Amino acid sequence: MDKDDKPLHEMATPFLDCHDDPQWLLDLTTQYTKGMRAEETEMTPALHWNLCTSLAEYLHYVEGYPLYEIRAGHIGEQTHIWLELPDGEILDPIAGKVDDFSHKMPDVYIGKKPGWYE
Repeated sequence: MDKDDKPLHEMATPFLDCHDDPQWLLDLTTQYTKGMRAEETEMTPALHWNLCTSLAEYLHYVEGYPLYEIRAGHIGEQTHIWLELPDGEILDPIAGKVDDFSHKMPDVYIGKKPGWYE
């Protein structure tokens, strides 16, 4: 079983152990969004909004993170939604599904907001 197959409840750790670990947040988000990132899943703005909302609520109510701000903008011509972290960085749970071939992104992205996110 690889880390993408590990059940979410087995990834949960006490508040202080995980909140300063970006890799833990990346792994959890990767697992949480696995089905949504499948090639055959078309990410409409409404589905993307619901994914970000449910992820933000899961992180807050189950894992104890602050309630992240949900941001909507554009990447090229596409509407795109991501979470803004308290330190100003972003968590984009489906960055790799953006059809902007001029900017290759990982499946899940945590870091400074790229300049092409408007």
